[in-house]
Amino acid sequence: SYFLVVHEGHRDAYRAGLKYYVMCAGGALFMLPGLYMLEQFAVDPGAAVTAAPLVFQTAAALCLIGFGVKAGLVPFHSWLPNAHPAAPSSVSGPLSGIITKMGFFGLVSFILIYAGRANGGVDGLAGLSWFGTWLTAMGVATLVYGELMALIQQDIKRMLAYSTLGQIGEVALVLGLGTWLATTGALWHMLNHAIMKDLLFLAAGAFILRAGSRKLSDLRGIGRQMPWTACCLAVGLVSIMGLPPFGAFYSKLLMIQASVNAGHLGLAALIFVASLVGAIYYTRILKTIVFEKRDESLPAVKEAPLSMRISMGVLAFLSLLMALAPQLPASLVAPVSSLCFDQLVADASVMQALNISWPIYVIVPVFGAVVPAFFAKDRVKAGRSAVAVMLLTALLVLVFGRSLDTLSYCFALIVPLVGAVNLTYAIGYMEHSHTQWRFYAVFVCMCGGLVGMVSSQYLMGFFLFWEIMSSWTLYMALAHEGDKLSLREAFKYFMFNMAGAGFIFVGLCVVGPFQAFDVSLLERGVTANHEGGAFLGMALLAIGFVMKAAQLPFRIDWQMHPAVAPTPVSGYISSVLLKSALVAMVKLFMLLGGGFALAGALNMDQRELLNVIVMWIGAITIIMAAVKAIMTNGLKLMFIYSTVSQLGYMVAAIGAGTALGYAGGMLHLINHVFFKDLLFL
Repeated sequence: SYFLVVHEGHRDAYRAGLKYYVMCAGGALFMLPGLYMLEQFAVDPGAAVTAAPLVFQTAAALCLIGFGVKAGLVPFHSWLPNAHPAAPSSVSGPLSGIITKMGFFGLVSFILIYAGRANGGVDGLAGLSWFGTWLTAMGVATLVYGELMALIQQDIKRMLAYSTLGQIGEVALVLGLGTWLATTGALWHMLNHAIMKDLLFLAAGAFILRAGSRKLSDLRGIGRQMPWTACCLAVGLVSIMGLPPFGAFYSKLLMIQASVNAGHLGLAALIFVASLVGAIYYTRILKTIVFEKRDESLPAVKEAPLSMRISMGVLAFLSLLMALAPQLPASLVAPVSSLCFDQLVADASVMQALNISWPIYVIVPVFGAVVPAFFAKDRVKAGRSAVAVMLLTALLVLVFGRSLDTLSYCFALIVPLVGAVNLTYAIGYMEHSHTQWRFYAVFVCMCGGLVGMVSSQYLMGFFLFWEIMSSWTLYMALAHEGDKLSLREAFKYFMFNMAGAGFIFVGLCVVGPFQAFDVSLLERGVTANHEGGAFLGMALLAIGFVMKAAQLPFRIDWQMHPAVAPTPVSGYISSVLLKSALVAMVKLFMLLGGGFALAGALNMDQRELLNVIVMWIGAITIIMAAVKAIMTNGLKLMFIYSTVSQLGYMVAAIGAGTALGYAGGMLHLINHVFFKDLLFL
């Protein structure tokens, strides 16, 4: 690997290669005596702990240093951000995706052999073994350092190199927890990262080859001239951000769930905050390369050579395969985790939650979103094909959705029917725009996420489709025009949505991803993962849903992003999409809250506290948004403030938690869908 790092033959490559060689060789010199010390206990590993605990601890520390250097853990990381950018991109990918994983292979092998014995007679901190304490501490340091350094980089390869440190840190801190679920999540994320990061480095290398520069600003708008490479890059970026339905979503869920189950909510929050930081610079790459316009001063470029496109296509396909068939990677890593630790009943429940149901009326719009791409050169046919997908979805809901409860069934019908109306309108409206097929594709996929959300039986499926609806698809719809204002507002929305999703994500882990979230909940009952989990989980879910409903009075102006979006999607956001939060709140307070109350997990005072807080948030938003609407001159912005004010009425009514409140809130929701969409169109 040294010769691959120095292949380019320039001074920076030689310096990076020297540092890489010295550090890795030095790490091996620490690791070797550690392995020799452990070898004498190969027949009975447990004897190392009982007969010679000091020898065991010394050997473990030496192995941790040696494997830590190869993995790139802080403070043995300095070779990584130099070697990755200096090497050719075809080498940077394996360095990040494979070489660093060899360090974890050694760590997991060590944990596997000495599973349950890594304390060596000395306990660590916060219930961890001493070995787990050090591994988790190094993981936390690596995660924080890597994400913050990636945030300030201008060189795309250095940015990706530092992001590798962040991902490595996540894996290490979770491995240190020493549980079956933690090991499964960490190994799964290693597998995902090997594919995703290799894809990103190869795509970056293709852009660098054509542009002749690694500086991100020099790659502005290059994706429009290299569409295949840009699509592969987008798959890698959306996947590595942990957005559903891509593979890293499942592995990050397991890592956060493992942290919650182990009682380390702080680590779960840290993983989420780090993911939010990562989303900032990953979105920056996506925005710069795919959505921004290419400066006339920058040279025109050709698409990457066929061999490079094939390689990127294979990795993009594998990323999609990990998303569509999560059982495949789970079947690879779970047996290894079982060799390390025993699987608990709660772990089995989490794994069962990964088997998400995809009804036919969800499959059609989510995957039918590719249909407009086949008519990329004919905007009218692209639009008509999108309308056809929506109408087919509505028909499928009518035929196969009768088993849904009334609320879910009605909303599942409204979503595609109103979507078809707005897409029909868009065929004429989008005539002035560009890349219309992309707009239609993300619009249809967004609608598919909405239908999936309301038809989900469990919290896990609900959140997966919630994020398909509200994360990357809506970002692409808002950023479609590509001007500075659209990109800025789309970015603000995306960050705001990620923050709200984080509360829902952690709340889901506290309550349990296999928790029923439809009327069947009343028959099956409810459970919470730990004492106090019912109130904490409901509070976190309520915060996320309230944020999605744009009920944030103290900075309400941060949520006015739809004004810059094309009018067909602006109207849909205000009339339909934001109502998803109201549907979720009804299920949260009526079903989940009622279920917890019946089970004795949530007392009356706790329920009333949540209801009163939500009611006050809605009431304050009613007034503040109405005042903002009076003070603005922009027509679309006025309509959006009006929408937020009207949503406040619905939130306050649902927060009341009474039959009249639910009925009034839902009736106003239906009315608002039609008249607000009409106003926008």
